[in-house]
Amino acid sequence: MNLRVQDNIASLISDIVSLAGGEPATAIAKSTLKFSVNNYLKSKQEKAFQLLIEETKGGIFPQKSPEEVNEIFGMMLRYQRAALEGEKEINLRIMASVFAGVCGNETIYPDKFRSFVGKISDLAFEEIQAIALIYKYKTEIDLKRPSGFTECNAIGLSVLGPYFNDSKFLAHCSSATRTGLLMMQLDQNLYLYTSTPIMDELVSLTRFQEILSDEISSRESTNNGR
Repeated sequence: MNLRVQDNIASLISDIVSLAGGEPATAIAKSTLKFSVNNYLKSKQEKAFQLLIEETKGGIFPQKSPEEVNEIFGMMLRYQRAALEGEKEINLRIMASVFAGVCGNETIYPDKFRSFVGKISDLAFEEIQAIALIYKYKTEIDLKRPSGFTECNAIGLSVLGPYFNDSKFLAHCSSATRTGLLMMQLDQNLYLYTSTPIMDELVSLTRFQEILSDEISSRESTNNGR
């Protein structure tokens, strides 16, 4: 986002605040608010692109054609929009990992990146956890398929633990189905939800599980430090 756009956003917010208060904002108040908004937008962009650099390791552009670079810039703008809308760091990290995965393919498909960004952008942390657990559960089930489904409940209890029949966890699963990463499981012998081939593709493109594991460890360290 360029400086002119940032200034326009700052001015618009200033006007909205003035209207809400019933009185015109003073020049000093407007200037202070404009400075605050610009700093906020700048910090959001800097943090987001730092994550992007970490995920790509700077190895995207040298081996791409000018046409592919144009596609990459378009993807970066979509990523920037997500950052400015205030998405959480874990969401941005997963998006950055999708960016790296898409750009690392022999052929770049920007629509695939935009599609995944749309799915990931508004996921709550609890929904991300639910998706990861169901994916892990499905993976364990698939490993047992040759011998049948007699151990499904045992696998479910070992993988999902206290979440296995938890109503709040099921609610997060239900909410996450909007992304297409989870869906209802029709086979009565299996758990209520299962991950989809779209989730399989997300995992193959990204460091999804590693990113989530790092986030959980970070949160646990923060909580233990209180």
